[in-house]
Amino acid sequence: MKILLLGFIYCFLAPSTTKIYIVRHAEKNGTASNADLKTPEGYARANVLKDSLNKLSLTSIFSTNTPRTIHTAEPTANSKHLPVTIYNDADSLVDQLLLKKNKTYLIVGHSNTIPNMIRHLGLDPGFEGNIPDNEFDNLFVIIKKWNLDGTSEVIVRKTYGEPTP
Repeated sequence: MKILLLGFIYCFLAPSTTKIYIVRHAEKNGTASNADLKTPEGYARANVLKDSLNKLSLTSIFSTNTPRTIHTAEPTANSKHLPVTIYNDADSLVDQLLLKKNKTYLIVGHSNTIPNMIRHLGLDPGFEGNIPDNEFDNLFVIIKKWNLDGTSEVIVRKTYGEPTP
């Protein structure tokens, strides 16, 4: 009985961590708002993303409803046997995800939505304005920790794949 009680207490008091991996869509073909990846670099980057996140146990994968973001997410989703869930409101999505403990998510967005999402949380993406048009290698990780002292959110900025100029 004591062991059961201790296990129950540990489940509620043990530190918990949720991570949200956020990337911009891979290299696109053209400048139209509905541009697709359709470039060798874009498809290669989408596959490198899959390989970079291979060891993670992802809970869900989210994308905006554009071909370039969906196609960036698909290799990872296919390898994890997860659907790509479409989102419309980035701020609302990230707020909802950070309420859940011990989860790991991937969000694929755009050069303007990602920095705004990060700033919405009161975090600093590490630059002013939007992600430059020629940058596709950023990988942002938002980490929320729950412990006995309260909660904390931090952001880690990494890169993946071939560096973009």
